Amino acid sequence: MENTSLKIAIIIHSKTGNTKSVAERIQEKLVAQGHQVMLEEIAASDDEEMKLAKIILTQSPKSEEYDGYVFGAPVRAFCLSPIMKAYLSKIQDLQGKPVYCFLTQHFRFRFLGGNNALKQFKQALNQKSALILGTNIVNWKNKKRSQLIEETVDLIEF
Repeated sequence: MENTSLKIAIIIHSKTGNTKSVAERIQEKLVAQGHQVMLEEIAASDDEEMKLAKIILTQSPKSEEYDGYVFGAPVRAFCLSPIMKAYLSKIQDLQGKPVYCFLTQHFRFRFLGGNNALKQFKQALNQKSALILGTNIVNWKNKKRSQLIEETVDLIEF
């Protein structure tokens, strides 16, 4: 994409702070490139709730009026965070806007839920007509965690 100042939303669900720490690194990079960046967090009244129909969002960032998006969430029970799923089910269509998404995962290997969660993330974004430009998973217990974080930050280009 051309390098002009864009209005970018980084919208995350972060329970332990791992996802937020990656999002902050992404925000630093995009701000240094001259973009207007808003880091917004999704929250629910019960962060442990797994059933979509029972999730009550207490923080639900507006998703309109941005030129691009970065979504980040943890893997929970081998799936995409139900809080992120609930949020994505409620937002307006993204109308082909450029999107990146990343996951943070406790386990060392992607096949222990990360791959499935990423598939769910991409399906939810495709249902909102997003133009997915890149995805990544940061495995928190992996010896190469720092490298995975850098790869995620480097992946994102608006």
